[in-house]
Amino acid sequence: DGRELARTNKRMYAGGTLKFDVGERYANGVRVDAPAPVLGVTVNGSAAATADDGTFSWAGSAAATVVPSTRGAVVDVVDASGSAAPPPALTVQPGGSVTWSAASDEFTDAAISAYIYGNIVKARDRLINPAVASWLDTRFTFRVNEDGSCNAYATATDVHFYRASATCQNTARLADIVFHEFGHAFHYNSFLLGGAPAAELSEGLADFNAANITEDPAIGRGFFYTDEPDRDIDPPGREFVYPQDVVNADVHQTGLIIGGALWDLRTALVRELGHAAGVTATEKVFSGILQRAADIPSTYMAALVA
Repeated sequence: DGRELARTNKRMYAGGTLKFDVGERYANGVRVDAPAPVLGVTVNGSAAATADDGTFSWAGSAAATVVPSTRGAVVDVVDASGSAAPPPALTVQPGGSVTWSAASDEFTDAAISAYIYGNIVKARDRLINPAVASWLDTRFTFRVNEDGSCNAYATATDVHFYRASATCQNTARLADIVFHEFGHAFHYNSFLLGGAPAAELSEGLADFNAANITEDPAIGRGFFYTDEPDRDIDPPGREFVYPQDVVNADVHQTGLIIGGALWDLRTALVRELGHAAGVTATEKVFSGILQRAADIPSTYMAALVA
């Protein structure tokens, strides 16, 4: 009687994976091709986005042209220099992968690296403190290639990274520094007591945030263009204790007290419970301190509550 009996979709789709070439820990060390998650891209002229594993799809069965960006669902990298190279048009075959690499271009590599490191730290911190998941799931700004050198800083709403110098690497090209600086923002947004926590406490917790991800208590490898760290929260033969090691002029040094205590706790719990369970137990204590400690002395009660 003219009514439709059946309908089938004859469209064909192909898929590929977009990766970014970044330093595993720092730009001039071992480099890896890391999938670019939840990233805004242009595929064959149309706006699209990658999935959590860097995959994306397009209509048809031919090769596609993908133009990446450094703006995604949860990380937005802003280049302060205005000198980063524009994203290239990359050709990807169906079922294949394609990599955006700018290893020899400081400013572009800083933007690419900050995007990958930013997604790593946000994903891990979401597991540590699910109470701030709604904040972590919003887009956060990472500002790279700013004037200055040998430093970086954070606010509750963004993080800032400086350019390279003869002495120090561009801080956005250092995984540890990105993990550390975002750790400050994570702390500010987790803190429940009102006002601001003590600076030395935040420095120590930010150090632990980095070490917990890298599985290495040495913080800032690559900062001085070598594998030597900028700080170590578990130096051989040395423990930082309260109040003997309080250094009023340097909150980073005083922060080693709580950073080292958390690393020692993590080491002990991993030994006692196994790696996965030990890390999870430590992260529970870490989360409690982030939320309920105003300074280093109050971390003990916060740990007990957690």
